[in-house]
Amino acid sequence: MNINKEQALDLLTNIDEKDKIMLIFHDDLDGISSGILMSDYLDGAGVKYKKMIFSYGKTIEKVKEEVKDCNKIIFMDLAPVAVVRIFPALKNKKIISIDHHPEDLKMPEEVLNYRSKEYTPASRMVFELVGGKEWLAVCGVLGDVGDKYEINGDFINDFMNKNRFSLDDFKNKFSYKLMSFLVYFDDKYDEAFDILKKIKTLEEIKKIEKYSSQVEKEVKKFEKLFWEDKKKIGEITYFYFEPEFDIKTMLINRISSESFPGVLIFISPAKDNMNVSARNQSREYNVADILKKLISGFDKSGAGGHFSASGGYFEKKDLKKFEDNLRKLKL
Repeated sequence: MNINKEQALDLLTNIDEKDKIMLIFHDDLDGISSGILMSDYLDGAGVKYKKMIFSYGKTIEKVKEEVKDCNKIIFMDLAPVAVVRIFPALKNKKIISIDHHPEDLKMPEEVLNYRSKEYTPASRMVFELVGGKEWLAVCGVLGDVGDKYEINGDFINDFMNKNRFSLDDFKNKFSYKLMSFLVYFDDKYDEAFDILKKIKTLEEIKKIEKYSSQVEKEVKKFEKLFWEDKKKIGEITYFYFEPEFDIKTMLINRISSESFPGVLIFISPAKDNMNVSARNQSREYNVADILKKLISGFDKSGAGGHFSASGGYFEKKDLKKFEDNLRKLKL
């Protein structure tokens, strides 16, 4: 059932110490910022909670085990495809979803669905419900390239003006460092969450530079290589690379944020799969639909996301087939 901001706020303010809450949120900066803001709110209310940082490879069985002693579930920054997949494990639970992804799958009626009608990242949505560290909400919005959407303009600009930052300066000093920090920890997101939750002010972000600096060095290396090695396959600008850290999303966001024309597709190998990201900041093309077409018919594959920013995966054996599909693609 769709709910509005006032109804979502009412649900959250009526949570009390008798409730046992499970927070389930995405593993990127927008999701983890949302999780920290909500956990800080529950800490202040004296409410017990557990958390699950959700990567799209998590199994329903794992979720079942984690939620069995909880009576309320709060999803943040999880696309409908993930919520629908998890839903069978959540019988007899009260479920709230706070999210900004397109509703490309119908949400179960039992889910209380607070969804942004425009591109308002989850970290901003949570902050405007429960308050807390505004700087963290701003970093979460920037982590999802929310500055490219007019709906977030006043939210970001008010913060920058109040704190006397330029947007570029803030990105370089803070939000990029947080993104790099999360990339460094990769599958160890619980450890990253605990470290980041303890950071109270922007000045304390220097504590994580020993991690973020290693990732940032690699981002700069492959940013240079992109301009040297990128290929034009069909109508797509394509870049295949093999980094030590999983910097694909950071790298494509940074390059596409420079108003790179046309559609960008980046691929890098993971353990068993090829991971792919697509961007089109002009919003002329729906890159979520493009990726779905490119992997159509592949075994063990998936794709989804936003109109101008999407991701997916497929088996390594299908890389040549993916590149062949790129050559045939007509935008």
